[in-house]
Amino acid sequence: MDMKYYKKELLRRFNVELSPNERNALNNKWKLNLDKYSKCLKKLKNVLSKNNYLFFEKVSLHDSNVDLIKLTTDTVVIELRNIDCDYKYTLKYSKIKSVKYDFPTEQPLFWKIGDGIGDWGYDEIELLDEDFLCHRILLQSGAILEISFKLFGYKKTKI
Repeated sequence: MDMKYYKKELLRRFNVELSPNERNALNNKWKLNLDKYSKCLKKLKNVLSKNNYLFFEKVSLHDSNVDLIKLTTDTVVIELRNIDCDYKYTLKYSKIKSVKYDFPTEQPLFWKIGDGIGDWGYDEIELLDEDFLCHRILLQSGAILEISFKLFGYKKTKI
């Protein structure tokens, strides 16, 4: 399991010593992937509600602390605190088609045995078919949580 745009191998390379030319090439590849993802996300403007589209387009959960991932027979709930710990986000996915989670992953990022799943790294959402969306979340450990669903909602609470 892998991300389409926020590739583990690119993130791993950012944390090794590179020549200026290698660093520049890596930055260009990262920007190219971000541009591709931005185009993918724009396709969801008429699929998601305005509020949900703005959430995925504008809200950065990067480095947020994941407090809870709860799976039931028909929903997935994720609770997290943003990096400044001044807001709590509760994400709720329902009408689930599938959930995949590769922890511990065979391709870790910033993880060793005994560590937890780590903070929220990056995420990407796309349309799977006319009925389902897929949200992929790359965690600091390198684990990926992939949720295929029909309905999404979130709540932002001041801490």
